[in-house]
Amino acid sequence: MNVTGLNMGAQDEEFGFSLGDDDIVKSAPVHPPALANMEVDIVVNKNSEVWILHNKPFEESIAWIEFDADDDTLTFVSYRGTVKGLGAKIQAPVRKYLYNAKRVFLIQTEGGKIYDFFNVALVVRDASTKDKDPKNKKRSA
Repeated sequence: MNVTGLNMGAQDEEFGFSLGDDDIVKSAPVHPPALANMEVDIVVNKNSEVWILHNKPFEESIAWIEFDADDDTLTFVSYRGTVKGLGAKIQAPVRKYLYNAKRVFLIQTEGGKIYDFFNVALVVRDASTKDKDPKNKKRSA
């Protein structure tokens, strides 16, 4: 698996799962936004490490997260192919760190303590051919 796209027949060497065509639900539904039924906080640091804290479980296990740099949105994609948007735009102070990140730590909290923890790939989508704001985009190929 790489940061710029997914080879659906490939196996992620680091985590040992396979995403074959048979694993994707034919009519994969889009779920309501995450913020509709859970609290979500995004934490980043200057090294482009990203943690997403949430207080309720997702309906399905998350396979990867997509950051659309053109419309500043996050989408959670399950192993079955269902998608769930965050439900809010990513604010400017966080964008440049997401743009340069490769993985996200998903952390479910309960009562102020860590209940569940996953490390998932971050796929960055950027269809623009010209940097809109060079200060916000530093990703290298």
